[in-house]
Amino acid sequence: MTENIDTEVWHAIMANAFVITALNPKSIVFFLAFLPQFIDSGKSFITQSLILGSTFLGLALLSVLLYSLLSSLVGQHMRLPLIHLWTNRIGGILLIGAGGMIAFK
Repeated sequence: MTENIDTEVWHAIMANAFVITALNPKSIVFFLAFLPQFIDSGKSFITQSLILGSTFLGLALLSVLLYSLLSSLVGQHMRLPLIHLWTNRIGGILLIGAGGMIAFK
């Protein structure tokens, strides 16, 4: 990315993303439904929860990092005129084909 983003704007974006993610009901339900299956009732609940939660967090961060690197690489290649031309052609052919399938059913 060649544009410089103001530090205050960047912090506001990240804070907003954190709040939205932390308060996402799907994440809360996931942790309440999935993680307790792997907790041994004979051992410390806090220790096991911290280990499982941090393992999940580490894998999620790794996944997001890899997706962002891949999307950055693909985004750079998608800006090439030849790739842009062929992407438009293939997309147009697929849309025409889908329209034809609907028209002749």
